Amino acid sequence: MNKDEAFEALTEHWKKRKILGNINALLHWDMEVNMPEKAIANRAESNALIGMESYREQTSPKIAEALEVLKAPEFYPSLTSNERRMIDLYAHETLKMKLIPPDLFETFIRLTSRAQKSWEKAKTASDFSIFESDLTELMSLIRAISRIQKDHFQFEEMMDALIDDHERGMRAEDIRGIISAIRPPLVDLVRGISLRIEKGPSPNLSMKSDEQITLCRKVVTACGFDWKAGRMDFYSHPFTTNLGTGDVRFTIRVNETDFSESFYSALHECGHALYEQNLPANYAYTPICEAASTAIHESKARLWENVIGRSEEFWNYFYPIYREVVDPDNRLAPEAIYRAVNRVQPSFIRTEADEVTYNLHIVLRFELEDDLLNGRLEVRDLPAAWNEKMRQYLGIVPPNDALGLLQDIHWSFGGFGYFPSYMLGNIYSAQFFRQMNAEIPDIKERTRRGEFSAILDWLNRKIHSAGALKDPMALCEQVTGERLNPAYYLEYLKGKYTKLYA
Repeated sequence: MNKDEAFEALTEHWKKRKILGNINALLHWDMEVNMPEKAIANRAESNALIGMESYREQTSPKIAEALEVLKAPEFYPSLTSNERRMIDLYAHETLKMKLIPPDLFETFIRLTSRAQKSWEKAKTASDFSIFESDLTELMSLIRAISRIQKDHFQFEEMMDALIDDHERGMRAEDIRGIISAIRPPLVDLVRGISLRIEKGPSPNLSMKSDEQITLCRKVVTACGFDWKAGRMDFYSHPFTTNLGTGDVRFTIRVNETDFSESFYSALHECGHALYEQNLPANYAYTPICEAASTAIHESKARLWENVIGRSEEFWNYFYPIYREVVDPDNRLAPEAIYRAVNRVQPSFIRTEADEVTYNLHIVLRFELEDDLLNGRLEVRDLPAAWNEKMRQYLGIVPPNDALGLLQDIHWSFGGFGYFPSYMLGNIYSAQFFRQMNAEIPDIKERTRRGEFSAILDWLNRKIHSAGALKDPMALCEQVTGERLNPAYYLEYLKGKYTKLYA
């Protein structure tokens, strides 16, 4: 196999594997949004078939040979920098996959299909015991896979292998360092705010379902979501998925007692969807046409949800739209709604947490995952451990499992090592917005007028169009002039909430 043949083989393979991934994503979207309960066994078989076909494609001798040819000293230097990037990304991903024995991988696919449904049942019933056995089995597989990868890549710890799946170049010790840097100032900020929190009943955020859906559609339209290339559906845990070019879908959760759940999940998922809709089309079906990392993805979601969507400027623009849609008997005044959506108060649910306390939810999950992975905690002891950390970090204890350790879907699909991405995404979002302000000085005034195209254009030029051409930290440095710096996130929070709770 010569260089041209090798690259052609990889190009064909990338396209096939991407299409298989799209089919798999469609099956999972349907499983979570539409599928009847009794179809789970059949769907697990379908997922396993598609997953194993993708596995065989990626680990085939032909692909190994193509990578070996292109990595050879006589060929590799002659490739363009972007071609080398494609090869390096895929070689690393392929090696991580090849290290997993086929029978272990197939077991993992079948189990996660089953586990997602048992998690859903457990959450509905608020009964962890329904999910416990599947999670115990899944945890055993995660330990086995991460141990294999740790040993091969000589990671310091198993958690490194999991974090590497989401944030290339980041290690568990880096995460602990960031936690150490932000936790004390956040605790101090929360304490300061707690002395100024207005006593009395929480604001009335109730709203009819149809009104919420209308508001959600209006806000994501305003942000630039292309409805001809995507759709919005409903699920207990909001998520976004890319089913291929021109088909990006997201879900929201509607709660008639609190419209902010659906509204801000729509803005959050819209941030993800805008990233997916604006990835570099010229690199379609290649490893470049993907997000730089999970945390960079989350930074887009958190930027639209919080930095933009909870700002005073945003509500100056959106309040007249809110007023048109909402029943007059249920409307809040402009100042009241701004304060309501920025209320700082410890809460049970991560996705509903305010900006100030949010990262404490992430710290809790990271520490529990770390303990589970290293055998310091058993799955059966998770409910008690979860509740104790909630008491320590947030001063509240969930009254049931649905409001506690069953609230997130991530563990059911094997997404260990994922949660730190939310914390990193918060930090990236503040740093990106700071740079956006420097380059577009009137961005807040544009937001006040509802001119979000300037924000989307900047993100498209600086981040979306870059795809996975750079590792996340290098991309951050390219966009902002420096590597990830938590100081800007703390600066943003202190500036906003000191003023709000003055």
